[in-house]
Amino acid sequence: RLQAQQEYLEEIRKRREAETQLVYSASHHEITGLPNRLLFEKSIRPYIEKPDPGKESVSIFLLHVRRFDDVNKTLGHRNADVLLCRIGERINSVVSNHKGAIPLDKRDDGSVYAAHIEGVSFCFSIAQETRDETLAEVDNLMKLMSAPVEFMGLSIELSFLVGCSFAKSTDSDPQTLLR
Repeated sequence: RLQAQQEYLEEIRKRREAETQLVYSASHHEITGLPNRLLFEKSIRPYIEKPDPGKESVSIFLLHVRRFDDVNKTLGHRNADVLLCRIGERINSVVSNHKGAIPLDKRDDGSVYAAHIEGVSFCFSIAQETRDETLAEVDNLMKLMSAPVEFMGLSIELSFLVGCSFAKSTDSDPQTLLR
């Protein structure tokens, strides 16, 4: 009887682990491990619906890595995937130092602020006192993110196409703001 209970408990533990893994897989990008579009939208919705006091604006930034297809062709897909992870971590690191960055997820080593929404596109969100304050800081963020990445003995130059949208009201929708 004791053995049957232990087997039952082990089965429950395995089921919980499988459920946890399914939830993680459904909410994180398979290559970078960063939050995906679904988790991004879910995480920023409360900031849009009920902005923090003193924060006039919630902005969403969409970054598309330019000319990444050349990296894929030159270095191969596996190496390009490793580089994509480094780019995602750099974006997350730069955004995490911004005082208005909106956290999307937690890890053992801290909060996660960047999401990998598809292909070579990442996004993050910032709550600021004014739109002008947000736009003034974009240049600094982009300079930090665009610094060359040392990879496989190469210095790889990064450039991004950047889009920004602002939540105009509490009924703004994260999906619409990402378009």
